[in-house]
Amino acid sequence: MTADARRARGRIPDDTGAARSGVRTLPDRWLELAMPAGRPGETPLLVDALRRVGARAVERDGDRVIALFPPPADPAALLAEAASAIRASTSETEPRLASEWRSHEEWAAAWRTNHPPERVVGRLVVAPTGSAWQGRDDDLVIRLDPAVAFGTAEHPTTRACLRMLATHLSPDDRVLDVGAGSGSLAIAAALLGASRVLALEADPLACAAARENAYASGVADRIEVGERRVEPRDFRQLWPPGRARLVRWFRPRDDARLHRRAPFHVILANLDAETVVRLLPGFRRVLAPAGWLVLSGVVRVERAAVLEAAAGEGLALSHEEMEGGWWTARLTAGEQLVVQPPGAT
Repeated sequence: MTADARRARGRIPDDTGAARSGVRTLPDRWLELAMPAGRPGETPLLVDALRRVGARAVERDGDRVIALFPPPADPAALLAEAASAIRASTSETEPRLASEWRSHEEWAAAWRTNHPPERVVGRLVVAPTGSAWQGRDDDLVIRLDPAVAFGTAEHPTTRACLRMLATHLSPDDRVLDVGAGSGSLAIAAALLGASRVLALEADPLACAAARENAYASGVADRIEVGERRVEPRDFRQLWPPGRARLVRWFRPRDDARLHRRAPFHVILANLDAETVVRLLPGFRRVLAPAGWLVLSGVVRVERAAVLEAAAGEGLALSHEEMEGGWWTARLTAGEQLVVQPPGAT
């Protein structure tokens, strides 16, 4: 049964006004860019550069990095823009980029082959939609379809966020996921017992994927997906933390069902350092007094700057992980933050 058919039967709430955006289907083909992974430690910088110029998915394949882009109006111009971004972000002075077209069906089949079901942490399992999984009776399975959206759990940032959710989420928590991508973190939160999850994502294709994945994972009734690029001004409409007042997150043209009560017990922000720093004051404003915030998508060299900004908002470092050059942190409202290198005592 198609998503539209299930929605017509009331099983998938169309809660974001996505139909108004006019973007609901994936391209028939993608432009694939392949390049050497680069010097040790620079792969996160390379991935970040490709994401900034519009890559829908970026994966490591041996000693190469492969990125998928929607069909550009001018492929040569895209290659030039990607090369410029790589030069600006890494030590590579002459990026070696190779390009080819791949059908969506070809890419999806390869994705399913290369991403078998996998246990990420504890009871959390990530599995392609429709794949067989023979595990424990109490496993929590995040079902994902390869719709070309970030957050398929093979990336270190997504995995670190999942580990923190599995360790710290409490039943009935209210969760805000900003930059939700495929919806994997929002789905994990719902499976782990969150009462409601608001997942915000600017990419309409990712929003469609997140809705489908939530349905396939059996938690569509507790996740609302909003198509929106969150900006600092969005938080100014909210009441300060602790005020149990119904608030409107979106302007009147947005779907009226996308309301939430502030504060949130958990905020997830797997973004990039610049965006995280801009949004930190707003996050702090809507974070419950005993709540916590997970920041990820930050490369190693940006850690100190993000922690300094967090300290300015009264957020204390509770736990951090570093994997593959990517930094993920759990922050809570507390005393002044003392910035130390990872592993320092």
